[in-house]
Amino acid sequence: MVNAVSEPFLTSGDYGYTLQGGSLFIDNPDSTIPYKYKFSIESDTLRLEDEPELDGPILILVRN
Repeated sequence: MVNAVSEPFLTSGDYGYTLQGGSLFIDNPDSTIPYKYKFSIESDTLRLEDEPELDGPILILVRN
């Protein structure tokens, strides 16, 4: 299987963000268009999705 996603992940640093409804927008330092993710929080887990139906990434972050 080949991963065809071309969107890079952001490097470590401080980024601005906004929440609107069920979407999280993260400032993109290389563009005026922010990264947009659908998000959900359940217990200690944050799930971010970027059009997974089109092979976009799903990020699952768990707080220790």
